[in-house]
Amino acid sequence: QKEKDADKRAREDYRASHPGFYNPNLKLHSILVVFLSLFALFIAFSLLFRGNAGLIGNAIATALLGCFSYTAYLVPIFMAVHAALWRKDVRNRTLVPKAICFIPVLLFSSSLAAVLAPTFAASTFDGGEAYTAGLALSGGGAVGGAIGYVLHSAFGMVGLVLFSVVTY
Repeated sequence: QKEKDADKRAREDYRASHPGFYNPNLKLHSILVVFLSLFALFIAFSLLFRGNAGLIGNAIATALLGCFSYTAYLVPIFMAVHAALWRKDVRNRTLVPKAICFIPVLLFSSSLAAVLAPTFAASTFDGGEAYTAGLALSGGGAVGGAIGYVLHSAFGMVGLVLFSVVTY
């Protein structure tokens, strides 16, 4: 037990003396927070004002909506929250894990949206139709539809809801 405590103290001392990227005083963090906030704002405006966001904004909005349908609106929300909590997450060394945890939340949300859509067909899946429906804010988009179809086929509606609840 004493060796484990000594190892733990040595690791903590090393982290404190060599913070590297997780040094909250790095100017890079201030730049990244501003960049992430502006990018979240750009994506939000691109999603809200499709057709008026320029070539890049329209491409981003089309790709996000086609893949995830209306759950794509979670992306700029998450980015804004991530930017707001950036300093705290750097100090706690939870910056990357929190960012990675958003991915399953987005995937399961869009798959649940796809399965709950009135047009969902449990017997077949067409990615092109799901992508087009996602652009019209119906279903869960192509990615959500594919995941929803696989999980619904394998585990039924109960299993999909359980996967989603555990992920949240």
